[in-house]
Amino acid sequence: MARTSLPSIWHLSSLVSAMTNKHSESRQLRHAEDGLSARSAAGASLAPTWEETSYFKIAARQIARGFGVAPVHPGEKRGILWNQFSHPATTISEVIQHAKDFPDYNVCVSSHRGIGRLFFLDIDAEGAIEQIERETGCQMPETFTVQSRPETAPYKRHYYFRSTPYSFETFGGRNSKEVNRRDLKLDSTRYDLKGIGRGGYVVAEGSIHPNGEMYTIMTDGPVIDVPNWLVDWLTADIHTFRSERAKLAAQRKTEISQLSLDEKKILQEAGVDSAYEISEAGTYGFVRSRTGSFLSLGCTREEALTLVISQVKRFCANGSEYVKKHRDTIRKEAFDKAYKIGNAAAFKYARPKPEPGNIIIKPSPLQMRRSLVEKAMRGLPSKIAATKAYDRLESALKAQGLTLDRTKNADLRLVGRARKTVGYRVENVGGVQTWIKGTAKTAKTERSVP
Repeated sequence: MARTSLPSIWHLSSLVSAMTNKHSESRQLRHAEDGLSARSAAGASLAPTWEETSYFKIAARQIARGFGVAPVHPGEKRGILWNQFSHPATTISEVIQHAKDFPDYNVCVSSHRGIGRLFFLDIDAEGAIEQIERETGCQMPETFTVQSRPETAPYKRHYYFRSTPYSFETFGGRNSKEVNRRDLKLDSTRYDLKGIGRGGYVVAEGSIHPNGEMYTIMTDGPVIDVPNWLVDWLTADIHTFRSERAKLAAQRKTEISQLSLDEKKILQEAGVDSAYEISEAGTYGFVRSRTGSFLSLGCTREEALTLVISQVKRFCANGSEYVKKHRDTIRKEAFDKAYKIGNAAAFKYARPKPEPGNIIIKPSPLQMRRSLVEKAMRGLPSKIAATKAYDRLESALKAQGLTLDRTKNADLRLVGRARKTVGYRVENVGGVQTWIKGTAKTAKTERSVP
């Protein structure tokens, strides 16, 4: 399929104006066009303004297509905004602000799970598309598609799809997750499913790949609903991959458990991969997992870095070599702000283990309040105005250091349940809400007795 050339900023302006139908944004685009013309005529050599930045030109094209965008580090594929999945930029006004803050950054197209939303099939392995077409008997559908390395690896593609009710439920509904489908033999990624979970993105066309190539449109057309046959194939293939991965992990664990410490040490010194708990292929996943664990426990980032490096050397095949080659990667994980540093909250309710026979069960605050309300209510007279009843209940709880607020629905429900338990009903007596103990039938019988 022939590649289409990137549209000019002037042509883009008319597209965005027509799609947004917002006078303010149209005015901003016209201003950008006038500014470019004036600067071109004057031969200005000043620093580029926001309308001249690469970020604005790339991002505005994506907005015109109806995509949400966010900035990505130049020369990398790493996003920088914490809310890039939940709140990507969808208007020209937001793009202008990004262009001012990140003028030379790449652009990503972002999405997350939901019917009608975008998701991306990111092909990374040669032959993956041919496998899909061979095993399904169907050709890949015509949808908006971008090549990430059109010159050196044309098989690397981003297929854009829209989620359907069928795909949403089949991928897991509200519990669906992003998928990295790896080749277990070659230790490489075959494809990723991005945007079917909590959030994923692909780098937008016009951005520059770390190797210097430009992300280029392969198929310029509308984004289509993902066909059911492709959903079925992906689901089956991912299930097979996860099953095989689990079997290999179990097999590895069994083999290691059968080795003595001396045998394990000898094999590790000989560089035998299977003598380690973590294979070389699983080292990066181990780094990410342990980094998150250490930081969540309250370690500083420097402490987490030191601990992860130590454990990679101890538990991972060729761990020392991995640390030498990828120390910067480990450090980048440790200092990634996506990982939040925890505190001692996990130990807040820690208690010494009680001795047998001395176990004390402490009621929760809610149970204490409920018990005190019922106890105080049992001391009320059989007939009492509701306001006076609440006064006495509030006083009883206040004496125990607790509160009762008759204006809050939660406390009203608490009193209502206690009233039902104790046996009170509510009646309007002479225009006053009154609590009367006993059922209406019992009260009627009592009134009929002379």
